[in-house]
Amino acid sequence: AYDTCRMEELSSSCNAQLYSVSQSYDLQPGDVLMWDRWTFHRTDPFERGGKVVNMNNDYSHEAKLRYTLRYIPSNAKTVSGTSECLSDGLPFRGKYFPQVWPKALNAEMEQW
Repeated sequence: AYDTCRMEELSSSCNAQLYSVSQSYDLQPGDVLMWDRWTFHRTDPFERGGKVVNMNNDYSHEAKLRYTLRYIPSNAKTVSGTSECLSDGLPFRGKYFPQVWPKALNAEMEQW
């Protein structure tokens, strides 16, 4: 597996190239940002009034809330390092990976 979260440490030249074409958006409550699985993405420091908040797990400041959805094919299976709650080679099923299309499964919804 590739560890792109450590890109700067692993390859400073690749990190510099990616950063040179990066974009950052001033999102407001209710805004949505969508990308596909081939898009490199990472968290930027959260700033308010020029002051960085919530870095290094410092929650003494206002929290930044987010909700992440990832859609995968129904036949997708885990591979090494994919999920701590599933063993390798198993399908994504259950309350943490619910089916949403063409309709939700009652058995998965009842697990909550």
